[in-house]
Amino acid sequence: MNYNIPLPEYFLAAVIPLFLVLFLMPAYLNYVRRKSFGQQIRELGPDSHQEKAGIPTTGGFLIFLVVLISLLLFYSGGLEKAVVLVVLAVNALLGLADDYLSIKKSQSLGLRARDKILIQGLSGLLLGFFLFYQGRTAVLWPFTGTASELDWLIVPFSLLVLMGSSNAVNLSDGLDGLAAGLTSISFIFFLPLLLITGESDLVMLALAGTGGCLGFLWYNIHPARIFMGDTGSLFLGSLLAVLGLLSGSALFLLLLGAVFVLETLSVIIQVSYFKLTGGQRVFLMSPLHHHFELKGWSETLVTGRFYIIQIIAGLVALLASWPLWS
Repeated sequence: MNYNIPLPEYFLAAVIPLFLVLFLMPAYLNYVRRKSFGQQIRELGPDSHQEKAGIPTTGGFLIFLVVLISLLLFYSGGLEKAVVLVVLAVNALLGLADDYLSIKKSQSLGLRARDKILIQGLSGLLLGFFLFYQGRTAVLWPFTGTASELDWLIVPFSLLVLMGSSNAVNLSDGLDGLAAGLTSISFIFFLPLLLITGESDLVMLALAGTGGCLGFLWYNIHPARIFMGDTGSLFLGSLLAVLGLLSGSALFLLLLGAVFVLETLSVIIQVSYFKLTGGQRVFLMSPLHHHFELKGWSETLVTGRFYIIQIIAGLVALLASWPLWS
């Protein structure tokens, strides 16, 4: 293992974001309330969610801010640092623009989907070209300890991973504490894999993301006082993609983000089946967390059980990484 960053700095990389969010959030809450940055609720969503209309959003901007501070303080520097900074900032600011337009238009839709896809795609291509020109084009296979050399295919692969990850977290951001809690679990279970691959800078990023999410959860756990919005979900999804792609362990995201995968599949299945059958549905509502709400599960029950599924999947991911340790 390659511990380029001393363990005390690992500790600070998590603790600084945690306490910054805890202490800055009350002032940020007052600011977004004054600016009337209230959440717009989809009319098609569960009726119980209508009471959440007006709760402040864009809280994910603070998570981005504190991770950015850790990135600037602890990342070892060079071109990689600049690329990571650009990719994360682009996705965070894209989410912020989407949230702002949703609030300004007083509806739940912000940027056009094609505009979001274009901007996300460009950030994914940037990361992919960086990996290609750095010669970091091998991808590890879970459970085997082996890797496949993608060569130039790392570019479209990076695009797909970044877009898939950021949008999967975005789809999962629908219940109090759900997206932030799930992402925290993913970051925590990512740490051993990043350590074994010798990615000290990425360990720092994962710790910073964990600290930021846990600080945010203090205010976002049910009943939420603030939502992360697309600002947070697109940023956190892009951060997971960055960790996976730069460490060569992007395929492990299928396990480390298992609930995100299930949420995304539920939407794909629902939309596809609806179109094929002329209006029939597989789920009562998608994404998946809304299906269970409509089946009578309380919001906290759905969130808690999804946490457990993510933890179990994280343990499976640890098992899948075992050949790398032996």
